[in-house]
Amino acid sequence: MAAELVVLAFDGKETADGVLDNFRDMQERGIITLEDVVVAKRGQSTEVHIHQTDARRGRHAAAGAGVGVLAGWLIAGPVGGVAAGSVGSIIGALRDRGIDDGFVREVSDSLKPESSAIFLLIKDADGPAVMEELKPFNALVVHTTLSPEQERKLRDTLHS
Repeated sequence: MAAELVVLAFDGKETADGVLDNFRDMQERGIITLEDVVVAKRGQSTEVHIHQTDARRGRHAAAGAGVGVLAGWLIAGPVGGVAAGSVGSIIGALRDRGIDDGFVREVSDSLKPESSAIFLLIKDADGPAVMEELKPFNALVVHTTLSPEQERKLRDTLHS
């Protein structure tokens, strides 16, 4: 099954962080499986803060760093290990196949002051359970790759 992209926007600079906590809880309970998550926040200024929270990117970077440190240590000693670990982290991060950074920046730049957004790349989900969990949040559906029927259900649930 191909992953689905869902982008939700909220009033409040910190709201998306709270929603992220909710999604992490849902993932722990097996309601949803996320491949990638990005949170964007805008305060009163025009500056937007984007936070990549993808667990996969972290695992790739950590694995790359670990391999780099070990190889560097064996070849060049402690200093070489640290340098090689940094290169390994970069290579691991480049393996990210998640949400397009350009798309994230484009949508994030359009956030109004004192708002936030969450970008979710969803591998698998119990749709009704996820929608039930999202009801309390006053979310605006910004973009999805869901079928028209699924997107309509999501919009209806969030606006009820």
